[in-house]
Parts: sequence; C-alpha cells; structure tokens
Amino acid sequence: MKKRTTLLIGIITLVVIGYLLLKPQDYRVGFTVNTFAGTINQSIKSWHRDHKTAIDISQRSLYEIDQTLQFNDSIHRYHWKIISKNDSVSRVEVDILDAKNSIANRLAVLTGNTPIINRSKKEVSDFAKKLNEHIQSFRVHSFEEVELPGTYYAYLTIKGSLRGKARGMMQNLPFLSGFLFENQVDLNGSPFIEILDWDQTKDSITYNFCYPVLRSERLPIHPEVKFKRFFDKRALKVEYNGNYISSDRAWYALLDYAKTNDISVVPTPIEYFYNNPNMGGNELSWKAEIFLPIKEDEVKF
Repeated sequence: MKKRTTLLIGIITLVVIGYLLLKPQDYRVGFTVNTFAGTINQSIKSWHRDHKTAIDISQRSLYEIDQTLQFNDSIHRYHWKIISKNDSVSRVEVDILDAKNSIANRLAVLTGNTPIINRSKKEVSDFAKKLNEHIQSFRVHSFEEVELPGTYYAYLTIKGSLRGKARGMMQNLPFLSGFLFENQVDLNGSPFIEILDWDQTKDSITYNFCYPVLRSERLPIHPEVKFKRFFDKRALKVEYNGNYISSDRAWYALLDYAKTNDISVVPTPIEYFYNNPNMGGNELSWKAEIFLPIKEDEVKF
C-alpha cells in the first residue's frame, strides 16, 4: 500500500512538473470562423498595427504568426495557428505565454480564474469580432478556369507594401491616364495590375500598373511609361467585390483553390478593376476580376 501511494505521488509530481515546465503555453484560446487562411493572416497583422500595446510581430508561414503584446509590466507572447478545415472554414488557435510570470500563471490557471485567462479571452474575442466584421465587407466568388486574353498595354512599375497597393494605384492613375490622353493613345479596356513579385512573408509587392491600349506606330516615349504585350494564358479566375485595399484576399483564395484542386499556379496575380473608388458608393458593388496564371506544363487541352 505504501509503495502504491509513493508511486502515485511520484506520477502526480511528474505530471505537475511536466505541466509547469514542458507545456509550451500558459493558456490556449481558439475559435472557428467561416473564411480562408489568407484573410485571417492579414487580419491578424492589421489588428496588430492598430493595437495600442503591440510590440512585435513575425510570420513563420501563412499559417503561423508570433506576436508580442505588453500589458502594464507583463509581456504576453501570442503564437497564432491557422488550421484550414476546408475551402471556407478555418480553426484559429492562440497559444499565450506570459514571459515574466509563466510558472505562477500555470499554477493559477488550475483554479480557472487568472488575469492571463481574462486578458486572453478579451483580446482574442476582440480580434474575432473585428475579423467577422471584415469578412462581411467583401465577397470572393465564382471560381473557374479560363483563358485570359492577351493585350497590349502601357504601364508603370511600382514597388511597395501589399497594404499600400490601392493607394499606389490611386496616386499614379491621374499621371498615367493623363499622359495617355495628352498623347492621344487610344485606351482599350479597364485598368489592371500585373504582379511581378509577391513576398508573402514581408507582404511586399512589385507590380505593373497598366492600361490596355491600341498598338500604334506613334506611341509616345517616356522614361517611366513603357509599353508591352502579354499573350493569352490559361488562368484561374475569381470575382472580388469590396474595397480594393483588401482585394489580395482573393489572391489567397485562389491559392487555396489551386492547392485543393491540385493545380500548379504562378503566384503572380493579375487584377482588372471595373469601378473608380473616387466615385464612392457601396463597396460591395465594386468589382474586380483576379487571375492566377496556371503553369504552362499544367495546362491541358
């Protein structure tokens, strides 16, 4: 009997030591949401930028983000994990660690009522609320595989952040359209952007801001405005409705669609825009068509 008691005490001691020293987090919070990983990833970063106590954030991958927040004298480390359940449902889990008071928190968590539990629930609940509001502000729909028609176009090359894409377009639209008008270049369609490079870790992009034009022997020469053609190409297509600031949500949706359907694509989206944001109106009525080129060796005829 004494040996059994000693063995039981030993097992309990090992479990407690393991809980206190080996568990990677003090507390875990999670929720399920009807959207895809890219929207959650970008929403976490946006929430971080707006958070008054935010210190640092870094991305391990599209599905894992490390974040540091400070609350008074406590430093909380959030490890976000995004788990895709299917095309439209994701599970978000947040492992939270108090860098200064971890052992004390783990002991107190056993009682079910500690500052880290209350704070964690509040912070993650606040994020989930903002995420759901954001999800209601746009739509991504009508996935299909299409032939993207080639076109001849004028363009400016721009580098910047993913978040600043719409601003870069608006800043350069008067110059590019004005230059083409003044030089009597005939337009031949809606403006579009052609992504040249997309760094998903740093959220930076290099892209051409373009206007389709009719080819002519008298096209003007300018050090910044160039002309070229891209030819017909097979691509995945989706329609996006919402503020163009967030149109990259459709990029991530296309990547998810390609992965689910085992289609090899080139991560350089092409976006056509059909509304002028300066005219205002209901953003959900704004339309963009986004194309993701299919790798040539994947095209089937």
